[in-house]
Amino acid sequence: MAILRFTPSPDEEMSPEELAAYLTSMMPEIPGYRVMRRIGKGGMSFVYLAVQESLDRQVAIKITAPEILRDEVSKQRFEQEARTIAKLEHPCIVGIYEVGRSPQGLMYYVMPYLSKGHLGQRDLRNDEMRIVAVLRSLLSALGYAHTRGIVHRDVKAENVLFDNADRPVLADFGIALPFRNAARITNVGFAVGSAAYMAPEQARGDNVDGRADLYAVGVLAYEMLTGRLPFQGNDALALAVMHAHDPVPPLPIERRHWQPFLSIALAKSRDQRFRNAEQMQSALDELERKLRGQPSARLPAAPAGDGALAGEPPDSSNPRANTAVAAVAPADPEVSAAATSSAFRPWPWAAAGVLALGLAAGTWWLVSGLTSDGSGRIVLDPILPQPDPASVDDPIGAVAAAVGAIATEAPLPPADADTPVAAAGEPLPAGAAGRLEFHTAPLPYDPRIPAARELVAAEHQIARLRLSLPPGDNAIDSLRAARGLAPRDPALPALDDALLAAFAGQFDRLLAEGQREAAGAAWQRLGAYADEAGLRTRPAWARLVAAREAGIRTALAEAARRRDPALLANAEADIARFGLDPAVFAAPLRAARLALLPGPGARLAGPGPAMRLVVAPTETRSGWAAMETEVSRADYSAFASSTGRAASRCRGGFLERRSWEAPGFQQAGDEPVVCVTVADAEAYAQWRGQRHGQRYRLPNAAEWQAMARGAANSCSGTRLDCDRRPGTVRAGTGQASPLGLRDIGGNVREWLAGGREAGGGGWRTLPGSAPEAIQTLADPRGQDDLGFRLVREVTLDELLAAGSRD
Repeated sequence: MAILRFTPSPDEEMSPEELAAYLTSMMPEIPGYRVMRRIGKGGMSFVYLAVQESLDRQVAIKITAPEILRDEVSKQRFEQEARTIAKLEHPCIVGIYEVGRSPQGLMYYVMPYLSKGHLGQRDLRNDEMRIVAVLRSLLSALGYAHTRGIVHRDVKAENVLFDNADRPVLADFGIALPFRNAARITNVGFAVGSAAYMAPEQARGDNVDGRADLYAVGVLAYEMLTGRLPFQGNDALALAVMHAHDPVPPLPIERRHWQPFLSIALAKSRDQRFRNAEQMQSALDELERKLRGQPSARLPAAPAGDGALAGEPPDSSNPRANTAVAAVAPADPEVSAAATSSAFRPWPWAAAGVLALGLAAGTWWLVSGLTSDGSGRIVLDPILPQPDPASVDDPIGAVAAAVGAIATEAPLPPADADTPVAAAGEPLPAGAAGRLEFHTAPLPYDPRIPAARELVAAEHQIARLRLSLPPGDNAIDSLRAARGLAPRDPALPALDDALLAAFAGQFDRLLAEGQREAAGAAWQRLGAYADEAGLRTRPAWARLVAAREAGIRTALAEAARRRDPALLANAEADIARFGLDPAVFAAPLRAARLALLPGPGARLAGPGPAMRLVVAPTETRSGWAAMETEVSRADYSAFASSTGRAASRCRGGFLERRSWEAPGFQQAGDEPVVCVTVADAEAYAQWRGQRHGQRYRLPNAAEWQAMARGAANSCSGTRLDCDRRPGTVRAGTGQASPLGLRDIGGNVREWLAGGREAGGGGWRTLPGSAPEAIQTLADPRGQDDLGFRLVREVTLDELLAAGSRD
């Protein structure tokens, strides 16, 4: 179907109504781009696949719906804010190539085209670690944007795309706004964002901060865990009411360990959610440790203070701006004494409450048990204000109820009659929980410093040997992101050196475990980063290469010592796998190959007839090899047909002329040719050599004796007479000699160089004749029991290059 295109006059812009009709029926014209087809449409935008003509690359162009931006003021604000968003550079954020306005007045921006689909098209319900990885990438991206004052406002499954490396990236910051800018892009009176993921305050049209994005991340987590959204309604208003008032639906029993995390993430009041992406990331890290069966990581205590809200720029005047919330041991002496008392019994409601509070602070530390004398209370620091227990926005009660529901599924010790216990689904009664204090702990980095978080992450990942995997949580990705944010940071060189040193040990381990392909893949990933970062000229890179070269030299020496071809093959493959210079290993490679050279009797590789090595070559002289069997009648026939050589007269046959074609008995093509002269044999050798690029010849007497040493006749005594009839049999029928040569002691005698001698025995030979015996011939004519086989020179370089067939 043809693509309709229409280009209105470039001298005046069209009205919003005209533009809407234009986009409905036509393909837009964007200068510098060839628009191919529409690939998406939402309530606020159209998305097109296009080709950027200057770079010949595929891109995605998002055009804002014309009715959204109706006047020049809103369009200018869009352009200004889009350029602000375009400055976001983070590995988990889809960048913006260009922001512009078409001649007709269409507002657009250009992004990379990612063809691997979005999160909503993937089923991750059975892969919790993948869910954690996706959430980690989103929180990393949002934390980066929030510290720069940008709130996304439309985090949803369709805006989580996957790049060519299958890493999740956050797209469509197109409706994002700077946190400090209270003015909205639209003035038509509706909330910006997708209702299924929208925080209650966003649905009400209130000014929002980064905690609205974190709420949407919580919705995504629920959706990935269950395959469905937590709230589902027929219209946006119904969804908004559900998000504002309905409790979070419980997770399936096999995913109930996520419930406290989601209860905090999806709290109705933003003051009771995670304060920022870092705090939510800390809770996620603790959850991952729980999934992996690892102990909880407790943050050190610090004086209580306020932390920065998600989406707020850090306050340089606040010395405690760089803080995260952590749960610490109870400071109340009564609680401490009760926890250590031998008469104390842990009650499920108390454990659930403590776990809920720990989750609210971004940690999963579970106190072994708490008690109360009836006057205890839950104490919260200023970061999580004390909520009204009767409020629907009470996250402590909601999470405690969820955890309590989990706890009641297992047998519990009996409670005292006078001990208050909260039922599942009810908030804890006031005074029924032990005292737990919350404090702030310093973040390991200063969020005001560009790339500080990425550098700290890289340091931790190097320590855990997460060097290039898994995607989104490895040192290379973190260092790449840090270099993009702060390319001159003084910490980068030391971390790069530490990365290279860690890789050296990782390569040794992978190779020792036989994981050569994994080592090669890791080397490729490291090499790509080294090229980007200019590491190949660094001393640490030279040390890494030297370590690989030393390992290969050791492997080659071991291959030579043990005469092990597998070790040699691995070493040769590693030279190519790690991109090393083969010339550096010329000497040890040659030594290993010499040690592994085939010995006498080995079958040689290469074109031509099967040859067995008789004398191996050395550094100072060539060796030689002989054909396994005599030249067959079929081979000689091919030679005669190719060259037109006339048949020589054969001795015998008083009443008829004999030749190789009619030797006096019937022959098959695989039997040795007879009735040929020395001249015939030498002509055949020259023809064979021209075809295969080798120099063939007849053996001399000394060489024959070397070939025949240890050979014996076969089938019937000292004669090769396997079918009890006169004449030849199939070549190779007889037993093999120690060198693997067949028919040395029978079938036919064989011409030797010079034309006056023959070696071995034939079908006419008398019993008792030794195979190495040499007979002098008075008649140079061919005979019906006289054939030939060839030998050729073998060089050391040939063996080194070709190896052996055996």
